[in-house]
Amino acid sequence: MIILRDFREQDYQYLIKWIENERSCCQWCGNNFTYPIDNKQLDKYKKMVDNSDCDYAFTVLSKDSNLPIGHIKIGKINRLQKTGSLQFILVGDKNQRGKGIGKQIIKEAIDYAFNKLDLCNLSLRVFSFNIGGIKCYENIGFKQVGYHEKSFKYSDDEYWDRVEMMLHKNDREINN
Repeated sequence: MIILRDFREQDYQYLIKWIENERSCCQWCGNNFTYPIDNKQLDKYKKMVDNSDCDYAFTVLSKDSNLPIGHIKIGKINRLQKTGSLQFILVGDKNQRGKGIGKQIIKEAIDYAFNKLDLCNLSLRVFSFNIGGIKCYENIGFKQVGYHEKSFKYSDDEYWDRVEMMLHKNDREINN
């Protein structure tokens, strides 16, 4: 089991440790941070989130140990349209991967978005090679609504495809 709590300065060390290389950095956040992630970048990120009513960043804690094991952000909130986006989804602690923690993180974030923020639609983008992530999102109820070939430039000779997915509040009930 997990708990979502507000992202704090004391959590920086975990993100810095979990994001081990440029590839994992890009897989986690696209080009929103540069590798190596440092306190200066995380300060800027935290200040942006703290000063926004459209972004909520969370550290994922293990309910058993109360230690950080991941991260997620709910962002791009449009209160009028009641939409938002799940971003920066990460099961950071490698010992917790493959245990359904990712699914728990997504479900908790969805509950927060739909019940506390009163949103009706959530979107997310995932790289097409993240098959496990795509299956996890589909099992929760997300549907693929777009495929964008070569939409992320990783390097001069490598581009990644993105899958766009959506979940409506009413569709979620079917799969929970």
